[in-house]
Amino acid sequence: MTTPPTLQRIVAEHRAIAAMMNVMETEIIELEAKGAFDIDLVRLILSYMAEYPDRFHHPKEEVLFAAAMAKRPSFGELAAAIHEEHDDLPGTTAALQRTLDVIEIGQSMPLEEVLGGLKSYVVRQRAHMAAEKDHLFPALLEILGDDDWTAAETQAAAIEDPLAGGTDPGPYRRLQDLILAAV
Repeated sequence: MTTPPTLQRIVAEHRAIAAMMNVMETEIIELEAKGAFDIDLVRLILSYMAEYPDRFHHPKEEVLFAAAMAKRPSFGELAAAIHEEHDDLPGTTAALQRTLDVIEIGQSMPLEEVLGGLKSYVVRQRAHMAAEKDHLFPALLEILGDDDWTAAETQAAAIEDPLAGGTDPGPYRRLQDLILAAV
């Protein structure tokens, strides 16, 4: 079976997110080594994460998860932890954005706290995508038939992620350039 277009887009979005986590990791290394980092770049990444994956990418996955649960209720057990992360990740992103706000207005914040938040975010994002790739996506391919994928495509196709192709990246052009340079 060829990979359905909806899943192809989700995988492309994961590649874009992984590239951003690599950029964020580079900034973490800078912060550890020099005590400074490109706060504007990290803010741009978090802004993107709040605007696209949290609002559009995860709901696209949830459409597929619902279709799979309708056909095989036991899929819900497999998807439960990921569903919970989909609910929690926007709050984690917002908390890191508030941390950057504190730093930008000149308030002191322990370096270990900033580093811990950034590192935890990168690790969590990577683990989240790995769990989907290793467990959920294979199950979706096994459970869903052509009609299910067609219906999911209709529901999930409305929003294209500008960093995963399709539309002008607008304010995220810098991130797109970094992603393209890394590939």
